[in-house]
Amino acid sequence: MTSGGTRYNLPEPFFVLATQNPIEMEGTYPLPEAQLDRFMFNVMLDYLSEDDEVTVVTQTTSRKPDPISPIFTGDDIRGFHEVVR
Repeated sequence: MTSGGTRYNLPEPFFVLATQNPIEMEGTYPLPEAQLDRFMFNVMLDYLSEDDEVTVVTQTTSRKPDPISPIFTGDDIRGFHEVVR
């Protein structure tokens, strides 16, 4: 990866999650057609009901989140790639 003209070596595999914000969000624009193939899948989310929104806010802002534990390693992912090949 290069940032500000400086190259950084990243551990393999390196995985990026990206989002494409809705067009109605201020300051967002549709991606050019040449960039649409960079997304592997498309998840469409609609607005939550008021009750569901309150539940999400309560669960994500009122307590410290549980620690995240990895379920597999980078070596595991490289092994998965070999299986797929």
